Amino acid sequence: MNNVLIALGCMFWLVSACDGEGDAVSDAAPVDAALPDAMVGPDACVPPRIEVLTNGSFDEAPATVGWVLEPGAGPTPLLGPAGDVNAEADTPPNVAALGGYNAADTLPTAETDSSALGQTNLVIPADGSSSVSFVVDIATQESPLGAVYDTVEVFITDAVGNGPVLGTLDNLDDDGLVTLNIPPGSYTNLVFRVTVDDSLVTLFIIDSVSLSYPGVCL
Repeated sequence: MNNVLIALGCMFWLVSACDGEGDAVSDAAPVDAALPDAMVGPDACVPPRIEVLTNGSFDEAPATVGWVLEPGAGPTPLLGPAGDVNAEADTPPNVAALGGYNAADTLPTAETDSSALGQTNLVIPADGSSSVSFVVDIATQESPLGAVYDTVEVFITDAVGNGPVLGTLDNLDDDGLVTLNIPPGSYTNLVFRVTVDDSLVTLFIIDSVSLSYPGVCL
């Protein structure tokens, strides 16, 4: 009878074995062991994001604070009130407007033209934990069933201008929030470069730009 009770005791406790005396031997963790992350309560710290950019909303005065503009043959990217380009700001009142013209309008023999907007001398961790996010609104005269003609490349570079393209927007893309991860490396510059063709206009409205990395819980 005792043997039966001992066996039942082992089954009840869901343990791997009984010892030589017939007592249950448990594999369970001690009661004071740390809980898995998935079981941590709602008051657990979520590391804050550390912002790297200056004036990512373009809403400081003037709107160009923190930003470097590189014109092409056509108009320089516009940083200012959204109403000036018949757009809506994600964080009013200002936006960055890239494109919005044809290369042939300013240089009749040109098939394409490019201009750029960016921030330089940034302090970005080299461990690949950073990311870039922004909201884009694309207004185009190109056919939604056509090909890619107008683009915005988002890339990150080091001090001498070398670095990867993080992502490319074009006249066929949808509006919305874009998030791009930055790979490991020693990068210091963030650039948005727009390239337009010689017919039919595409305007890329950029707002709420952020480049951030995770901080630590205090």
